[in-house]
Amino acid sequence: MKCEVMKNNNNSIFCETYNCRNRAKWFIGNPQGPRNTWINLCDECLQSVYGSMPDSVKPAKVYKCDYCGEEFLKPIEKATHMRTCKKKG
Repeated sequence: MKCEVMKNNNNSIFCETYNCRNRAKWFIGNPQGPRNTWINLCDECLQSVYGSMPDSVKPAKVYKCDYCGEEFLKPIEKATHMRTCKKKG
């Protein structure tokens, strides 16, 4: 089974963390699995999950956008984002 953090480009979905009313910007789940098994998280809640992870399971490398500093786990995600980054000059 494969589990990934994926960017959500649909602003109509809410975070599924209890008592959070933010819009979800991320999914956690298996990209080949059913959509209804994915977890929807906002930036704040995803950062909370990431911050609570032990160092032994945190990604060894993160890729930052050269324009806005947003972090990505895969270089292809960074490259895709940078093409349309709103802070790009």
